[in-house]
Amino acid sequence: MREPSIFPERRYPPGARQPPVARLWVALVVTVAFVVALGIVVLS
Repeated sequence: MREPSIFPERRYPPGARQPPVARLWVALVVTVAFVVALGIVVLS
């Protein structure tokens, strides 16, 4: 038996469409960076 993994088997070749989870993380990081930058500008 194979070990259970959190991620489904990777059917995506490199450079193809990203899985939705990766896109979600990218959106989250961009949003956090934007909020932090905005906060720095407002507080400075």
